[in-house]
Amino acid sequence: MELPERILQGVAVSPGFAVGPALLFSPGELNVPCVIISAVERAQEITRFEAAIAATQAELEALLQVVAQRLGPEEARVFEAHRMVLEDRLLIEDTLQEHRHSGRNIEHCFKIVSRRYADTLEKAEDDYLRGRVADVRDVSRRLLQRLLSGRAHPPLSLPHPGIIIAESLSPSDIAVLDKEQVLGIITTQGERTSHAAVMARSLKIPAVVRLHRALAHIEPGATLLLDGYEGTVIVNSTAETLHRYRALRETPVCVAVSTSSFARQTTDGHAFTLMANLESADEAISARKAGAQGVGLFRTEGLFLREAGFPSEEVQYQAYRQVVEAFHPHPVTFRTLDLGGDKALSHPLYPRGEHNTALGLKGIRFSLAYPEILQEQLAAILRAALHGPVRLMLPMVTSLDEVAAVAELLEKAYESLRARHLPYGQMMDRGIMVETPATALLADHFAHQVDFMSLGTNDLIQYTLAVDRLSDRVASLYEPHHPAVLRLIYQVAEAARLHNCPLSVCGEMAGDPFYAPLLLGLGVDALSMAPAAMEAVWGVLSRVSYRQVRALGVVVLGLSQASLIRDHLQAFYLQALRD
Repeated sequence: MELPERILQGVAVSPGFAVGPALLFSPGELNVPCVIISAVERAQEITRFEAAIAATQAELEALLQVVAQRLGPEEARVFEAHRMVLEDRLLIEDTLQEHRHSGRNIEHCFKIVSRRYADTLEKAEDDYLRGRVADVRDVSRRLLQRLLSGRAHPPLSLPHPGIIIAESLSPSDIAVLDKEQVLGIITTQGERTSHAAVMARSLKIPAVVRLHRALAHIEPGATLLLDGYEGTVIVNSTAETLHRYRALRETPVCVAVSTSSFARQTTDGHAFTLMANLESADEAISARKAGAQGVGLFRTEGLFLREAGFPSEEVQYQAYRQVVEAFHPHPVTFRTLDLGGDKALSHPLYPRGEHNTALGLKGIRFSLAYPEILQEQLAAILRAALHGPVRLMLPMVTSLDEVAAVAELLEKAYESLRARHLPYGQMMDRGIMVETPATALLADHFAHQVDFMSLGTNDLIQYTLAVDRLSDRVASLYEPHHPAVLRLIYQVAEAARLHNCPLSVCGEMAGDPFYAPLLLGLGVDALSMAPAAMEAVWGVLSRVSYRQVRALGVVVLGLSQASLIRDHLQAFYLQALRD
């Protein structure tokens, strides 16, 4: 009896198609004992902890070398984040404090603290922070393995070729996989920005994350069809479906070209711009290689969250200068500190007890609550502007008063630099992120006051649909193609066009080849995304005409159901791959 075809939807993080049997991978919890350590043995326990840290650091260094040889130095930098976990004094000190307080064995104490650490990150609203959860868990498991057995963490091995299904996979698990054995990867957790996703893209293994029902709804050995472009997984696919996708596999979306030869235009000559979303200066080199025409979003909070306290103006300036110099003569867009909600973590300045962090003191609200911190950041950005074109972007803006308040602080930053005889760059373009329905509805008014706007589609979708995209219960309602979301995007694009205000998109929709043609059709010509997504987006946009995408936009805006819109987008997308 033929089993019915089932379609599951996740988030695409590594492009490609794969067909093969399901291989369920569940490493299980390490059996960590809990015992009381006598007072005379506690010094020895701490020594054992320090020795295990040193051994794990050596293990990670060896892995870094292997990955550098196999994939290159850029990919090997992923494991720098792992080493930073082991060097995190808060994590180490909290473990020692737990040991001193409870008197229990060090591996039990480390398990408690590291789990608490990972759980805090997992609840963060920021994709980048959630993407670091796998790093913390990977390093924690390695260190626990050392403490328990004195041996290194064993590599993942497969009985035969297939598509791995797991709750999560660490970057180190993926880095040492045999590419001939791993046809694709599916996880129930994960983010597009996670290091595991970066590793999968580097190895060109199709991957889908956040397929929440995968482990419960896919039987071991079931035949799967994985679409790493759209994030779809088809269980027990029919012969007709397999035939269609196999035809697509023979026509890859992207051809191997040097980034310098990218024709960034549609088939009828309409130009579009692809820029990079970055977290650190280290990512700038790979972004340039990927063909980025500038930085559409530099998340400055990454530097703040990596520091024990707020970084000084000088520390910020040096970090910002590196990315500006790396991208010269292309512009770099610095988003001011987007701290707030869960991204504040345990910083003492952030107020405790907020019941709804998504609607609380975040983005520009936080910065204006602490103007001295914002003024110092503005001064650092102005100094960095001496080394290349720089743009300033304000997050979570909902009123023109906030724009005016930042303008006053910017003038004070200029005065401060002049008083201290510090050189700075020319007057920079100032823009806002459109992340709330309020901002979208007032886009024509904002377009009069700012030099550019950028759609932050992640939050715009969340706030428009009143859907917490991190909640498993309502995640299926988080629909970028919802008609209300698309109408807001179109309204902002029209306001930007009428007032000659440049508009870009820096949310996840920009880096998704499924949605990129529609964004172009709705009137957006600049897309900013993770560097690894650029080739796939370019591959689709360079295969279609501007006339086609504008017609797509008209048709989609006339549809009132998300399901109908999705069907129409899918048909357009598949046709683009065939052409």
